[in-house]
Amino acid sequence: MMYPRLHLARNLLREDGVLLVSINDIEGPKLRMILDEIFGAASFVAQFVWNNEGNIDQQSKVKGVHEYILCYTRNPDKFDRPVVIDPNIEETSKLFNDEIENSITKNGPANPPSTINLPKGFPAVFDKGSIEPRKGKWPHILDPIKVNESKLVRSARVHSGWSSKNLLELFIKNGCVPIQDSEGKETRFALTQTGAIYGYKKRSESQGHVVSVIRNVGTTKQNSSMLADWGLEFDYPKPLLLIQYLLEVFAAHDPNAMVLDFFAGSATTAHSLIRMNLAARIPGQRQFILVQLPEPTDNKNFPTISKMAQERVRCAITHELEEIHESPHPKDDARKPGFRVFKLDQSCFRQWVDYAGGNLKEMEELFDGHKNPLRDGWKKRDLLTEILLHEGIQLTAPVRKDSAVKKNDLLAVESNGRRILICLDDKLYADSLEAISLGESDTLICLDSALTDEQKLRLSDKGLLKTI
Repeated sequence: MMYPRLHLARNLLREDGVLLVSINDIEGPKLRMILDEIFGAASFVAQFVWNNEGNIDQQSKVKGVHEYILCYTRNPDKFDRPVVIDPNIEETSKLFNDEIENSITKNGPANPPSTINLPKGFPAVFDKGSIEPRKGKWPHILDPIKVNESKLVRSARVHSGWSSKNLLELFIKNGCVPIQDSEGKETRFALTQTGAIYGYKKRSESQGHVVSVIRNVGTTKQNSSMLADWGLEFDYPKPLLLIQYLLEVFAAHDPNAMVLDFFAGSATTAHSLIRMNLAARIPGQRQFILVQLPEPTDNKNFPTISKMAQERVRCAITHELEEIHESPHPKDDARKPGFRVFKLDQSCFRQWVDYAGGNLKEMEELFDGHKNPLRDGWKKRDLLTEILLHEGIQLTAPVRKDSAVKKNDLLAVESNGRRILICLDDKLYADSLEAISLGESDTLICLDSALTDEQKLRLSDKGLLKTI
């Protein structure tokens, strides 16, 4: 059940895409081996430990309070560092400072001690004071240091091992004006009251700090309560905050990301993505694709998990729109969430039949030019969906009726600069063809039997016609 989906997942992922799989202790090692085989061990990103203390089996000899979430990427070279800060980091953390500051005093085999002459005017972090010569601790102060108005009054020598000696010397040569390091970050240096020299770098606007242990992102019990309020009962649904956090880690940078969930369950992935798109902080038009087998449930109103998932998405849209009702973030129709539901079914087209199967009559009918290529009982809506798939059009693309055509039901679909006109009526009238305005990049798709030979020839010469 897992192996073919994982193979397909790798093929569907874009180059910088990631795969996340939630798993328990028992299946974790086996899954890791399968993923290493399919993606390659070098594509492993992390094994997150999700602390799920809200769901503890009190009968266990050892209380399990965690699950794993394995993360693999399609192409390690294309995968960028996430720019999300773990929600458990305190607001007082240095991560939220405008600058990164670290002492550059570092002694060891790779940093042999050397003497640096701090010139007059070298900056200090304190306004006024003095530091006497010393050799008892690093850095050694070789000359008396006197500071006034946050600058050295006269030059002084200091001796130590330095982690950024070249940058410090370049800073001094540059007249103690901030310089840029190899990553392009603005860098400066200053003397502290302890005699240490600190380096200060401008923190990147896209700061990231993601840790492998995930805590305080809700519990399955909380999510179950929310679903129960909507008339939905589901065992162990994934916490909304957990999935939302993971989506922010791996999809916040792309407002047009597409997320595929092979095991949709209660549709927590869809709900999380809807909330994320509507957030004023990281708005977007990210899309979701949910896949779920119609497994039976005990709920009379929603007899299958897939039906329950659909209702969850409907309730989530209503709930999240109500949540932002008082928000200053604009609510416009272009950003209003929506979704479509499709069921895997038999093709509308007659299938090629294996001669070895013995059904020679059906094969002969298939090659009969007068035989309808569509199977008996086909429906326009199903055939329309199949045409869109064959043409590489997203199933979420708007399909509109062409009001200029009166006698026929003509549908227009626009996607990626293409316009496709589709008519699945038994006959396409001459008046309709006259009303249709076909551009050079447009395509008309209709039943072969709906056109006369003359009409086919006229349209085919322009390369604008595809018939079924």
